[in-house]
Amino acid sequence: MSAHTLIDGQPGDALPLADRGLQYGDGVFRTMLVCKGTVEVQAQQLDKLLADARALGLTPPPRDAMATALNQAASNLGQGVIKLLITAGDSQRGYARAENACRWLLYHSALPAWPAALWREGIIIGDVGWPLSQQPHLAGLKHLNRLDQVMARRQLSANCQESLMRNLGGQPVCGGMSNLFWFADGHWHTPDLSQGGIAGLMRERILAALAQDGQPPRILNASDQALEQAELLLMCNSVIGLWPVREWRDIHDQSRRRWERPGAHPALTALRALIPHPWQGEHV
Repeated sequence: MSAHTLIDGQPGDALPLADRGLQYGDGVFRTMLVCKGTVEVQAQQLDKLLADARALGLTPPPRDAMATALNQAASNLGQGVIKLLITAGDSQRGYARAENACRWLLYHSALPAWPAALWREGIIIGDVGWPLSQQPHLAGLKHLNRLDQVMARRQLSANCQESLMRNLGGQPVCGGMSNLFWFADGHWHTPDLSQGGIAGLMRERILAALAQDGQPPRILNASDQALEQAELLLMCNSVIGLWPVREWRDIHDQSRRRWERPGAHPALTALRALIPHPWQGEHV
């Protein structure tokens, strides 16, 4: 039995084969950064998790129980990453859900071994041939079926840290594990996610912070031309915070655009001041 895993609040690492999260991806999850014994923006993470669960027609487990478990796990961990999942519980054969309670799982791990240079100097992103599925009823939700991201990651060059994923029309939408922003003409922009992609919490925080600062980002359909002409590309999520992009490679792993010193761009410096992030690839 693993001390790093809780199932419905109790230590355990054995999941029933009848669990619908395992069978069908029927559930939702969140991945959270832990620094100095605390889950970053924990209340907002739980808000998003519970909202996604309700959007799938699930009755979430008690919030207080999950919050207590998060606090204890973060205190014990000190620094690292916690994943919190809600599944639709068990059912027999067939797609119909049973009338039983949802199950929730928590497990934690060490921080990824990513060097600080990725934050300071920027990352390399790469095109992949696997498109995002388009299902507007699931768009934005962080549900457990992540096959698009799994297949895209299999195609990503070892020279790249993140993929650039597109919709079925070929328009850039997001990264494999991150949301996309770009800075051009004095404004931040981000792709519309109404047809597909995850509406990550960091994306939501960026939208809110910039709007409060009087410079709301433009949400629109992205294009290769817009990204190629941008002053700065940015990939973000709740674990990495803000990653500037220093190079974009095509599906054949050939460079199609480079940016000089993206980590020092004034727009990124200003955004990091609005949304401080406690982890920059170094121990905290």
